Amino acid sequence: MLKNELMNKLILFGYKILSGEGTSIFRTFIVRFVMLFALWKALFHFIWTVPHYLEVYNEFSLDVISMILQQVSVILTFVGHEVVIVEPERLVGIVGTVGVSVGEPCIGFGIHALFVALIMSYGNRWGKKWWFLLVGTS
Repeated sequence: MLKNELMNKLILFGYKILSGEGTSIFRTFIVRFVMLFALWKALFHFIWTVPHYLEVYNEFSLDVISMILQQVSVILTFVGHEVVIVEPERLVGIVGTVGVSVGEPCIGFGIHALFVALIMSYGNRWGKKWWFLLVGTS
């Protein structure tokens, strides 16, 4: 009996926080943000623990890193430098220099998740949120 009452109160509290009903704006924002960011972390942990999803994620991240290398090469060539790309090591550099390694943190998934959680946590109309998300993550 006590367990059911506690669950009902917890569900009601979660609903009030998500809907913004009867709570302060700041508290609603913080709780929504923490819940969304925790959801992202849980999803990412799930991806890293399931081998098939991890393989798909690794292929996708290598494709993104390859695009970053190509874009840097185009920009450096445009400004007049001779560029070398070593794809297996994910290195890009100006000829005669050591170069720079482009790793997984350069993709920016974590910062994008933080940005999306912040925008989605703010209490405003969904139409405005979608525009901010579209422009901010592109």
